[in-house]
Amino acid sequence: MGLYAAEFIPKGTVVWEFASEIDTVYHHAKLRSLCDQNLRTFLFIYTYYSRGLGGYVLCGDHARFVNHNEEANLYCDDRERCIAARDIAEGEEITDNYFLYDHPEGEEYIPEAYAFEAGMRTTATAGAGASSNGNGSTY
Repeated sequence: MGLYAAEFIPKGTVVWEFASEIDTVYHHAKLRSLCDQNLRTFLFIYTYYSRGLGGYVLCGDHARFVNHNEEANLYCDDRERCIAARDIAEGEEITDNYFLYDHPEGEEYIPEAYAFEAGMRTTATAGAGASSNGNGSTY
């Protein structure tokens, strides 16, 4: 799975913005209180941490299909927007570098999140090139 440009996207174009009516923020305390282990695991795999919003963001739109690439054609700013880092051709896969996301300061990682991140970094370091979860939905 992935997300592909339906048309040419010029460098500097805002490709995605956080939208509270579509995207959900889960604060650290809320995640810790979840009893359902499957739901906790799902959220740790498919969310990203936003220092600006103070929680883990679950994208409810097309952004959930963006895959990881260390030479991504998107970058995200501190205003919860993702912008084309270079021109993106029609039909080209839209990618983001997951390793550049915020991490919670002053809060210990919840074990499931740490294990997932450690596994992802190991896979990427080994040269697999794509995200270890294979879906790119953490953006």
